[in-house]
Amino acid sequence: MRFSEVVAGGACVPALEALRDVLAGAIEGTDSARDLAALSKQLVDVLTQIEAAGGAVKVDDPEESTFDELTKRRAARGASPSGAVPAGGR
Repeated sequence: MRFSEVVAGGACVPALEALRDVLAGAIEGTDSARDLAALSKQLVDVLTQIEAAGGAVKVDDPEESTFDELTKRRAARGASPSGAVPAGGR
């Protein structure tokens, strides 16, 4: 089902879950560090809203965050966020 169809259905949790999936796909597809930061913030907000609404937040491994999983996927495909500052500074 398309995102617009889910949202048009009017149910909050399914719409949030569809948005979660769209954001996850956008995160996987971006090479921009700025976009990654903004999309990640939005994803965390959506996950919080899903949980608050009583929806399920899919977590395969409670020790591994969604961000960790997405970072692994990006690394596996060889993507490097442009303009990213390495973890020790410049």
